[in-house]
Amino acid sequence: MAIAAVPAVAVVVVAITLLGWRSSLPDPLATHFDLGGTPDGSTGRDLFCWITLNVVVLVAGVGLVAAWRGHGRTVVAGWAGLSSFLAWLCAGIVVWTVVIHRGVTDWRQVDGPMWPGLATMIVAASAAAALSTRLALGLAGVVPADTTDGRLGLGPDELATWTHRQRAAWPLVLSAAGAVLVAVGVLTATVVIGVVGGILMVVGVEMSSMRVTVDRRGLSVGWGPFCLPTTRIALDRVGRATGTDIRPMSWGGWGYRGSLRLMGKAAAVLRAGEGIRVDLRDGRQFAVTVDDATTGARLLNDLAARHGAEHSTPAAD
Repeated sequence: MAIAAVPAVAVVVVAITLLGWRSSLPDPLATHFDLGGTPDGSTGRDLFCWITLNVVVLVAGVGLVAAWRGHGRTVVAGWAGLSSFLAWLCAGIVVWTVVIHRGVTDWRQVDGPMWPGLATMIVAASAAAALSTRLALGLAGVVPADTTDGRLGLGPDELATWTHRQRAAWPLVLSAAGAVLVAVGVLTATVVIGVVGGILMVVGVEMSSMRVTVDRRGLSVGWGPFCLPTTRIALDRVGRATGTDIRPMSWGGWGYRGSLRLMGKAAAVLRAGEGIRVDLRDGRQFAVTVDDATTGARLLNDLAARHGAEHSTPAAD
């Protein structure tokens, strides 16, 4: 259960921190602060230890359940990454709470969280989520080469459509950060922070999923719950489609990368791993990460070949 290792380490960190330094902490602990960093709320020491330890065990358990019961590596990777992010964010809060309370006799004497500290917690949790997601995606290995002629064998009178919705958990972290900024903007009456937070929320939701479809119109990739915006590759542009292993950095990173018109190469990337690569007739390339990519690529080849045959010009006598 390699994908459960990352959140499991967070459980160990929390347990060691609480058990090792519990006796040096005041009772109660400062657990709520105003915007100026001044503590204005507290929780009993033992209650804090019990709640945080149980929360981190619970969210770490999600990674284990995802590994055991998940169907499809994208689903497993998404849950593993989300559980790792939450587990390590909780671990960061526990460690920070212990550090600021050590040697303090009254919870009112501690200093509240500063932006660098909060940013460090979020970055560390995001790194743990990325590592856990990568481990999960690596379990399936590289997509084997297609040893057939790249076709499904669709009959001349048969109709077929292939579609799959690809999801990723990491953009939701962006949405969560945006929600925090919106809350801060409302509480502080700062319009700029609220607007930035709103933009992050929308971008995160849009990038959290995409629907990939192969049908008589060609290949289409629609982002977000409403499939907007949508990228379409018409059948008459398709040279050959293949199921392949996609490495994000080979295509410029995550998200929509490149430009077919300006750069001759573009990709819609939500994660590393299986995807469809389309070599266009004009030499350009387009790729999209999606499960069951070989089936989609083979159907696209069938439909493109049929479209070409139907629209070819008969030779003159």
